[in-house]
Amino acid sequence: MIILDFTKIENKEKLNSSFIKIDLQKYNFFKRLIFLKNYTVFFIPIILYLSFFSTEKLISSYFNIYRNEILLSPSLNHVLGTDYFGNDMLYILTKACKNSLIIGYIASLSALSLGVIMGFLSTLNRILDYYITVLIDVFNSMPSIIFLIFLQSFLKSNNIYIIALLIGLTMFTSYAKVSRNKIIEVKNKDFYKASLLMGANKLYLFKKHIYPYLKTQLMYIFAFNVGKAILLESSLSFFGFGILIQEYSLGSLLIDAKKSVFENKWWTFLFPGLSIIFLVYTMKYFAQKSEK
Repeated sequence: MIILDFTKIENKEKLNSSFIKIDLQKYNFFKRLIFLKNYTVFFIPIILYLSFFSTEKLISSYFNIYRNEILLSPSLNHVLGTDYFGNDMLYILTKACKNSLIIGYIASLSALSLGVIMGFLSTLNRILDYYITVLIDVFNSMPSIIFLIFLQSFLKSNNIYIIALLIGLTMFTSYAKVSRNKIIEVKNKDFYKASLLMGANKLYLFKKHIYPYLKTQLMYIFAFNVGKAILLESSLSFFGFGILIQEYSLGSLLIDAKKSVFENKWWTFLFPGLSIIFLVYTMKYFAQKSEK
């Protein structure tokens, strides 16, 4: 007579189910990691912002940042020296980098949103496509800095977010052109046409076929444009059309440096200049990495 031990079978089933749960947890964890890796360029400016924010708070907590000691050279008390107003350069430099990153990120993100919408609309209708293409050509024909100065001469706004949106307005064209061309390219492929004939949902096709094809190019442009927006803001502030000097940006620091450059106070323009180079080339590096 054969006696079946059901308790062993139940234990085996529980053991197998627990292994499946562990495997699923590992799979979900690695899936999240891959997601984060694919969107690294969106997180890099945020990470840089948080690092500058924490550095700013650390410096203000442990050091006396306002001593009214004008144009002191770098020393142990002031690592990067002091500026024309007697402020600690390290503190105001971290604050300026933080504000410049905010402008760069918002500008590139707004340009991305506007550009993708414009690119998508241009694929719907020939008339829309014509007018949007003409608009893109008009924006591309104008130097960005001259267009921004022209807008600021009327608006006269010193708000960080408004300036970021204005800079974004000058950078949407690259997103729009890439989106338009890629969407048309995918729509002309046989598998896309066959999917439509079989009754596939357009939203599903966009998510499954168009978006993955578009994503890499958009991330490259996004990272590159963050650096470009920082340069544009610096130029705009340098010409006196940017944010207020009291709010600090890399461009506004260069305005102060103009006053002391002929007095051989090299630290007032060297460190802001190096910070601009660092931020721009950091975003350019991650842009090139995202393209591979």
